Amino acid sequence: MAKLFTNHDPYHIHKLIGLLCLIHFVLRFGLWVQHGTVFPQKMVEFHTSIPPLDLSNIALNIGCLVMHLLLHATSFLLPVPAKRNFSAPMIWREFRLHNAVFGTRNIFLTMVCLLEDRYLGGQNWMTALLKWAMIMVAMQSADLVTHYFGDPDKRTTNAMPYPKNSPQSLIDQQKSYYMFAQVGATGLCFVDASGTFGSLLGIEMASLLMTLVRKGKIDSKYYHFYYGLSLWINMVFSMLVTPRDFLGFSKISIASLLFCGIFYLRRQRWNKFWLWTAGCGFFSLIPALCSIGTGLAASFSGDANLIGVGWLLVVGYIGKSLHYIGQKLWQISSWPFLDNTPVHEKSNQHLVRSPDGWILSAGTASDSHNSNQVVE
Repeated sequence: MAKLFTNHDPYHIHKLIGLLCLIHFVLRFGLWVQHGTVFPQKMVEFHTSIPPLDLSNIALNIGCLVMHLLLHATSFLLPVPAKRNFSAPMIWREFRLHNAVFGTRNIFLTMVCLLEDRYLGGQNWMTALLKWAMIMVAMQSADLVTHYFGDPDKRTTNAMPYPKNSPQSLIDQQKSYYMFAQVGATGLCFVDASGTFGSLLGIEMASLLMTLVRKGKIDSKYYHFYYGLSLWINMVFSMLVTPRDFLGFSKISIASLLFCGIFYLRRQRWNKFWLWTAGCGFFSLIPALCSIGTGLAASFSGDANLIGVGWLLVVGYIGKSLHYIGQKLWQISSWPFLDNTPVHEKSNQHLVRSPDGWILSAGTASDSHNSNQVVE
């Protein structure tokens, strides 16, 4: 069994920062439960000689986030394989770069959320545009990483190893769960600091768990269990713990409707850049919607947790409905500018690019693939 502590990190810099980040997650999620937000605006009294701690101190909060940036930076001090191991979920070069891209995205966008709440009183069109730009840069950076260091067909999620003898239905469900969590992690960056920071738990836990698999401490079964748990924790906290600003529902719960829509449209191969550009506009309306509903929520009666669970069921039903609508829309439309995958994978009639523009070509996918035509 490989040793957990090796000479690749002789001064244990990365391990020490990783331990501090784990402690930071525990403390922040504890504040989330107690105060309904990861970054409460209050003082903490210790009843000892230790002076009170101002949790609203912007320098303190950003300093804690910088610690997570250092975690990703120091990960590059450690050697990882250039090629992926398809027998077990172990960390490799492409994954580390992807993890750094998405982790950095959430860290900086958490900072943006904190600064806009502190100095602007909430999100406005300028900060919404900044968030959109940072998300676009992160997605383009991830695509470049895949282009230069990975395989566009065997992506991180769809080619993830699973325990032997796992039912294919379970694997498909797990992949869908991971994909939805990825959509949610991006969408939460538009909503508030708590959800944006909470998504960072799954991003950084994935690297830790893959390292433990590589060191022989756990196997793929425990990787999927603990990674799925880290994603589930953030979903539950976002839905049930965050204050309910609109008719007993949190703004994250409202945003989850849009998550379902984007998720199912992405399953239909709609272009992610167009979807998130449109999503940015919808997410920008959520604070205004919650402001309108604040007065109504005050007169709303009922058990809050029961409402939250009911909301999850409603979201699931609406998600299935959106899936059905998306399938029907896709059957009657084929828009090249909405798609970033080969159109011939979707139907026997497919659009191909010719010197004269887009043309509709009949035939099977295999016929198109063998024909040397450029299809986008």
